[in-house]
Amino acid sequence: MRRLFLAGGALVALDQATKSMFESQKAILSDFFAIKYSQNTGAAFGMLSGRNSLVAILNLAILLLVMHYYYTVRKSKQALLKSGLVLLFAGAAGNLIDRLMLGYVRDFIAVWVWPTFNLADAFSTVGAALIAVHLLKEEYPNIKRKIKRLAP
Repeated sequence: MRRLFLAGGALVALDQATKSMFESQKAILSDFFAIKYSQNTGAAFGMLSGRNSLVAILNLAILLLVMHYYYTVRKSKQALLKSGLVLLFAGAAGNLIDRLMLGYVRDFIAVWVWPTFNLADAFSTVGAALIAVHLLKEEYPNIKRKIKRLAP
């Protein structure tokens, strides 16, 4: 658990520092990438907009689930899974801090047609992807066996 809090805490600090650094900033760096500060009271892609309390509760639930799951796998050598959990923890914690302290999440990274996001969002996305890859790798042999049994 110590590793979860140390690594996750460092990533949360980075997220909070970048949010503060780019608050109220606007800079078009290319046709593809810009710094464009915005405030988000909802979840990803504008879902649940204006429902900050509900999203904060969901964030807290994610944090608790990640901590519990990390605790159960802490002694395993599943680096991909642990890395994904740390990133998901950092992402949820970074945005929860904003929600509780400010009532909204600070976004500032604008990439082409993608909605504006922040480092915490990126951590959560990459973390969820790593967890999915881990689960697919773990379950692939089972799925393959089940498919073979179904084949005539």
